[in-house]
Amino acid sequence: MNARVGNNRAANIVGTNGEATLNSNDRKLIDFCTFNNLKIMNTFFKHKEIHKFTWEARGHKSIIDYFTTNMKTSKEEFFKVRLLNDESIRWLYTQRVKLHLNNTMENEIDLEKEWENLQNILKSAANESLGTIKRRNRRKYLKTWDDQIKQLIETKKKSYKKWLNSKKLKDKLEYKRNTALVKTEETACIQGNIDKNVFLQYYEKLWNTTNINESQLEYNSTNYLHASITSDELEKALILTKNGKTPRQDNINSELYKYVPEEFKLRLLQFFNNIYTGNHIPNEWRNAVITPIFKKDDRREPKNYRGISILNTCYKIYSKILNMKLQNYSEEFMTETQNGFRMGRSCTDPKFCLKLLTEKRREFNWETHFLFIDYEKAFDHTQRQILFNILKSRHIPDTLLKAIVDIYTQNTILIKFNNKLSKPAAINKGVCQGCPLSPTLFNAYIYTKL
Repeated sequence: MNARVGNNRAANIVGTNGEATLNSNDRKLIDFCTFNNLKIMNTFFKHKEIHKFTWEARGHKSIIDYFTTNMKTSKEEFFKVRLLNDESIRWLYTQRVKLHLNNTMENEIDLEKEWENLQNILKSAANESLGTIKRRNRRKYLKTWDDQIKQLIETKKKSYKKWLNSKKLKDKLEYKRNTALVKTEETACIQGNIDKNVFLQYYEKLWNTTNINESQLEYNSTNYLHASITSDELEKALILTKNGKTPRQDNINSELYKYVPEEFKLRLLQFFNNIYTGNHIPNEWRNAVITPIFKKDDRREPKNYRGISILNTCYKIYSKILNMKLQNYSEEFMTETQNGFRMGRSCTDPKFCLKLLTEKRREFNWETHFLFIDYEKAFDHTQRQILFNILKSRHIPDTLLKAIVDIYTQNTILIKFNNKLSKPAAINKGVCQGCPLSPTLFNAYIYTKL
């Protein structure tokens, strides 16, 4: 069209950062964009004058090449939880929670119905007091950034600036050569080489086993200590729950649970106790959305990704409470040499001791031998039935044990990759990476194995 659309804003199609000149074809391009729901992106971003123009000849410059994009980009709505830092907004939110709490049936016996009620209370209160924000699903292709890529991109930028200023052929060829080098290096980093269904098949095979011991655990009816969850445990779990974490499909962040009034906490406590004593979690909690995170080596191999479970926020609060109960017993049979996955401990001291020991023995020219064992896919290869038997042998109270067994019953996964969800698949092996219970459960499992 050779159109020059100017810099006068036009119905969210033309921005104010284009060139000032118009020509007779401007209306044709604007009408075309209006009909096809497109926006001219060149005109929406501020750049230096030297970078704006796409054509230059005989001392004249103009923008006649345009980048247009569909305005119907994918968006998700999220609650503006940052507003809860404001005390007045927080007060408004708690009042809205109280209002919706009074409008729903109290202590619904049906757990699925009660779970739906609790979600609706928080969503309605958050929507009325905080509002929502639409977040675009931007696909970021380059996921790794190493020194080599960084150096190549810096070289490419320098050669581009040099060509812009000189307009010499040799500088243009140098810029194109550097661009080709960057693209070659980035090719290995482009997501999309693996389809979500390939990930699903991989994790379905990894987290399933045919060697299932069908023997049922025998529970002792008298071994029902600590058969309820206390308000102190709930309060501590809420404090330990981190802010800013990705929520599940319900979009209820941890902050929305932290700033609820006492009336809602009491109802949530009753809901947790009904689950704990009834040994049946809501069906939604049995589903985990798995996000593959690249670790190293070939990006086309699913085994080189770590599957992180995106779990429901309310489930994570509940599992934190179970984890606190379990730690009261696991600490009794853990040795002092076990430092991993234990509160108040880390691997810093053992590493320092190894370093100090090595230095001292070298000083006297003594041989020193260390054994390092790296368990491949350690969480993924945990056999659940063996784990439950270990917990039983460690005299974990039956109420707590049954609650843990219930969590790991009839689980399904969905793979989220490139902002797309796969179909669900059933699993029966491993503990979830991302679940507060998993480190303590794995500690008990591996301690017995060693």
